[in-house]
Amino acid sequence: MASLVDSEAQFAQRLNDIKISDGIRQKLIAAGIKSMSVLAYSHGQPGQMINDKDFEAWFNANIDASPSISDLAGIKRLLFESQTLLLASLKDQITGTESTIRRVPVAEREAR
Repeated sequence: MASLVDSEAQFAQRLNDIKISDGIRQKLIAAGIKSMSVLAYSHGQPGQMINDKDFEAWFNANIDASPSISDLAGIKRLLFESQTLLLASLKDQITGTESTIRRVPVAEREAR
């Protein structure tokens, strides 16, 4: 079962929700960024502040040299969400009990 942070279908759904362009979506996939967990570690360390200039330099060097403001803002938002969800997931793994019911994300269910 894929968790929310590891689900490729959930990641694709969030890209749609945030309205990331198809070009940037394809470049993310080509770079191997296909889930929230991969994005969370692709730039910086989860839990650390995202510096605008460092983020833009990373994005320009690794994904697209001339993104639209909308795409850049959307990916920055998704990076923050990814890091937050990953930290919450890790905390839950440490403090949660085995009897905790984990629901499959809707996008993952639909992809199956």
